[in-house]
Amino acid sequence: MAAVVNIAGGRGGHAWGRKNSVCGADELVKAVHDFALTARAPTLWLYAKNDSYFGLAQVAKMASAWTQAGGKAEYDALPAYGEDGHDIVDDRAGWDVWGKSLDQFLAANFGVATEPKVAQGP
Repeated sequence: MAAVVNIAGGRGGHAWGRKNSVCGADELVKAVHDFALTARAPTLWLYAKNDSYFGLAQVAKMASAWTQAGGKAEYDALPAYGEDGHDIVDDRAGWDVWGKSLDQFLAANFGVATEPKVAQGP
């Protein structure tokens, strides 16, 4: 079994050095669509609301293209994180923000327990 976890993923963000600008935004959506034509592993997409590389409108287009092409995607718009939500992927403290979404995804797709089991006495 396999899965893909996409945390703030994409290509072409901060085009020309500008925040909230994606170089080739339509081409990125098409590439996502085309890749999903053969990708069948479940995917979890996590983006913070204040991601300056890939804003939520762009991410929604990408996630929609993925599912329209037959890909399996769960998309979770996370709350704003720090000064730039794109940093959530590189910052250990970001785990506290997206950890619950990942736990739920693993439980739903692989039956992985999200809470540790405590042994009961005899």
